[in-house]
Amino acid sequence: MLPKGKRATVHLAGIFANVLSMVIGNLLIPGASTANAGIAWMMLLNLVPIMKGDGYQALAALLEWHTPALSERRRAAQECARGIVMLALVIALSRLVA
Repeated sequence: MLPKGKRATVHLAGIFANVLSMVIGNLLIPGASTANAGIAWMMLLNLVPIMKGDGYQALAALLEWHTPALSERRRAAQECARGIVMLALVIALSRLVA
């Protein structure tokens, strides 16, 4: 029911909460840098629009992917493309780690 900009803002509110917790953690807890690194990685992974996290939902809201008129064929093509890109990302990351 909300306009697409406001829907994207709602989906990105979780990322904003993570940023806020990192700032508060740095101010209140002296050795919070290790925990903040984990939170930062979690935020980056959550923003990747390949997985259906906040980044995907915000992008889908902005591009209006979740409209009722979206055909099943187009939806299947999007799922397939996202799966291929995710597989390529996993392969690339596994080669970097190994």
